Amino acid sequence: MNFYRKALHLGFGFLIFGLSYVVSYHLLGLLLVSLVILNSVFEVLRLFFYDYLPLKRLWTPLFKKEEFYKISDGWFYLVGTTCLYYLVGKEDFRLILLILTLSDPIASLVGFYLGKKKIFRGKTLEGGVAFFLMSLLVVLLLKGSLTFQYFGLTALLSFIELLTKRDNFWIPLVGGLYLKYLV
Repeated sequence: MNFYRKALHLGFGFLIFGLSYVVSYHLLGLLLVSLVILNSVFEVLRLFFYDYLPLKRLWTPLFKKEEFYKISDGWFYLVGTTCLYYLVGKEDFRLILLILTLSDPIASLVGFYLGKKKIFRGKTLEGGVAFFLMSLLVVLLLKGSLTFQYFGLTALLSFIELLTKRDNFWIPLVGGLYLKYLV
């Protein structure tokens, strides 16, 4: 369990969530696109010019072993979040972002420490249930009630978290499409 990654995941999610209240919605979009571009440049430099990059002790602990020779999950997180921004309005953006920010690390922690039934690529049933319950709580906190459509959203996102490798990309993308076309 890489707690640095979880802390970064939470911190970045809360930062973007907070900024969505402080800066204009267009400025937030510009910030997200800029971060995707900067992170893309970093990924290219990291993958092809690793020896020339400074401060490796600061950023290498954030990567999984399998990410050293592939595009990192952080890049997929940024791209998924940016796609979400352009799919939905401010309130729906905040909802899916907060689900991703809170439910994904909770699922990981519960799966790591309490998980017994492996489902897919090391993900556990217990982690999936934790994701679902935390997502329900986020919906209740932000929306004030739980309708059938939002129950369906949390169930769909829970299956995505449980059954995909790049859940940090697919959760915001599918969540945004669901809210745009089905709610």
